[in-house]
Amino acid sequence: MFAKLSTALLFLAAASTVSAHGALVAVTGANGVDGQGFGVVDSTPRDGTRRNPFQTDTSIIRDKEIASGDAGACGRTLAGGVNDMAAQMEAAASAGLPAAAADGTVTMTIHQVNGDGAGPYECGVSADASGKSFAAMKVVTNVPGENSRSNAKAQDFALVAQMPAYVPVLICLSVD
Repeated sequence: MFAKLSTALLFLAAASTVSAHGALVAVTGANGVDGQGFGVVDSTPRDGTRRNPFQTDTSIIRDKEIASGDAGACGRTLAGGVNDMAAQMEAAASAGLPAAAADGTVTMTIHQVNGDGAGPYECGVSADASGKSFAAMKVVTNVPGENSRSNAKAQDFALVAQMPAYVPVLICLSVD
């Protein structure tokens, strides 16, 4: 049995050293509850490719910002600044959290803003929900692209990853 993502931290991360322009706009729960990545703003328009306003809620995660303390594991967005894991987790939990499917798959939608928000993506889970370390997940359906690049713009793509039982924190990274 796979755990409900009741303690889930769901967010999209760009490649560890650069920002990719893809936002985790939906996590479709097997329990009928949907969620989204931390920092995502529902009112952000999804029909353009420029920085403002189309990618202002896309999480930017950079190793150097995490190491310096300028951002945590969830990174930051242009719209909201640092993604506060505790605050966003609390808000997500009170809104209701999606559950993984019986086979452990988590179905997500990545909105690729422009050419450098492409796949492939890697996903991982944090067993202790701290966001300090992540174990690899099997990506079943990936976002098209090579080295985080493709010709797609302002387009949604499915990202499906399979998590082990009872692992609460999920991260997906665009790989370049």
